[in-house]
Amino acid sequence: MFTRRLIFIVSFLIFWAVVAASALVAGLSTSPGMDLVRKGVQWAGDRYLNGTVAIGRLDGNLWSSIRVTDLTMTLPDSLGGDEVLGAKNGELIFNLLNLFSEEPVQNYSGFATFHKPQGA
Repeated sequence: MFTRRLIFIVSFLIFWAVVAASALVAGLSTSPGMDLVRKGVQWAGDRYLNGTVAIGRLDGNLWSSIRVTDLTMTLPDSLGGDEVLGAKNGELIFNLLNLFSEEPVQNYSGFATFHKPQGA
């Protein structure tokens, strides 16, 4: 009796965890969800990098690819305020199932526009 109840509870929890994770990824793949992801990436970049990160637009889905438009990183005014990284368009193709493996990113393109700061 105890074993059946334990199996039922564990399978119930696993089922709802999969449903919740799928709903989260599907919800974040919508336009408002991608805007939320964009704002989160900008916030994390501003907080943990020495500069300001700006992303114009994110497209795609969180399952296989993300397209980035107008990606820039600018130094703070105390360091000159120069743009140090810029990409007009870029695409990151990955496999979500391989996210924690050695090589989750399968291809990337368009992220190679670097700007040399003035006076450097």
